[in-house]
Amino acid sequence: MNQLIEWDKRLFGLINREWTNSFFDWLFPIARNQSTWYPLYGILLIISIYLLRKRAIWWALFYIITVAASDQTGMLFKNFFGRVRPCRQSVMPFRLLVEYCPSSFSFISNHASNHFAMASFIFFSLTGMATIYRSLFFLWAILVCYAQIYVGVHYPADVFAGAMVGFLLGWLFSKAYFFILARIYKK
Repeated sequence: MNQLIEWDKRLFGLINREWTNSFFDWLFPIARNQSTWYPLYGILLIISIYLLRKRAIWWALFYIITVAASDQTGMLFKNFFGRVRPCRQSVMPFRLLVEYCPSSFSFISNHASNHFAMASFIFFSLTGMATIYRSLFFLWAILVCYAQIYVGVHYPADVFAGAMVGFLLGWLFSKAYFFILARIYKK
């Protein structure tokens, strides 16, 4: 376990301190900011209404439930493991590219969990959208995840575990969404 933690810290150092440039220093704080993506959420709602018509309300409800479940699951992990964020450890050099270091624990990353839950739910539930377009949401989630490490608020293992938890929750809630729809709209 100590070896894994050491590798995690080394990879964090590479991403946060070595593999850097001024463009990424500008891009990644914006990419991890929740308000950056508000227009995308609006477009997604419009797409769901277009594809699903009257079922869009159920889709939006399950989408919200998926994110809420992911967020609360992430908090359970954080409180259970109690891993301190890299930006809260004074013994390790890092670059903090955001205005503050969150006070919550680090493992797992809620940004990673929530964005992968959204991407996974979209991918598995919006089957009327072409697979290539649904797959782009995973690239979006990966961008946000990488940004969390780059700006100095999470270790790579926090982000990887968060992504896995989020993916699983998104998939499970897409199954629940289809299960409920089948019961509501019986033919």
